[in-house]
Amino acid sequence: MTNTDAPNRLALQAAIAALPALTGLEPGATLSARNNRLVLRGSLDGQHVVIKIGAGRFQAARAERQNAALGLLYPRMHGGPCRVPRPVACHPDHGLGITSWVPGLALDPALLHGPARADMVKRIGAWFATACHDRRTGAGIATRHWVKRLTVLRNRVAADATTRLADSVLARMQALARGCGGIPATRAFTQGDFRLRNLLVDGPAAQVIWGIDFDEWEDRPVARDMACMLLDLAQRAPAGSDWWGVSYADMQALSAGGAIPLAEAEHLVPFFLLVETVQALLRFAGTGAVPPMLATRAETMAG
Repeated sequence: MTNTDAPNRLALQAAIAALPALTGLEPGATLSARNNRLVLRGSLDGQHVVIKIGAGRFQAARAERQNAALGLLYPRMHGGPCRVPRPVACHPDHGLGITSWVPGLALDPALLHGPARADMVKRIGAWFATACHDRRTGAGIATRHWVKRLTVLRNRVAADATTRLADSVLARMQALARGCGGIPATRAFTQGDFRLRNLLVDGPAAQVIWGIDFDEWEDRPVARDMACMLLDLAQRAPAGSDWWGVSYADMQALSAGGAIPLAEAEHLVPFFLLVETVQALLRFAGTGAVPPMLATRAETMAG
């Protein structure tokens, strides 16, 4: 039992005792325990469910965001190849959210190698496009906000080899900002943590994709989520780094899913690739333990 597991299991028992609607809730095995959140399998009145509970000031908002997201998405994503779980219960005062259990499994890396990769990434992109709610063309991305935010974060840490590399990537980001800030950007309410760990696949040839974990659901530029997935693909299943440290073929396939046009992705995704990379580098500042793959990618991006 982890440090996250024990207190959250106690909080769950307290919620069950306090809420009559949860009398039939039976917690089961732990699925994950991180970031002050505990995710469990369980059953509610005989129905297989997934229970998520967390302690801390942000957990009520996370529970509410996920419940709102699934309430909007489930009616059009409960069947077909692109799916999400059904929202079952939400009790923000207890940081508690419950969804239906889904039959998918973690995406097998073998599906991201060889000729099957492009098709799999395109289908991931199709799931993402389907899950984008209220997609619309908005103003350009707030490049000055990101430059200022990351500059402030950079100035809070002492200079070392990692921050010097972050400075180089940040300088490239500032240069790019001048050219892409005025380009109209597609916005939508998105999953907010669009990564392979939050996708499950099901059925022969993994034809069904399930999206899980909508705690970070918010209105944002679609290009930002695409950048997150491209970086995750580059880290977990590398397939070239010929385009801003990631695979251009992956970017093409992801864009082919329909979330944003390829031309928009080519102009705006690079900025967010740089944003995510600077943030990742600053998390390792002062540790002397930057992952080699991250360092290599950052050097490529810095030019």
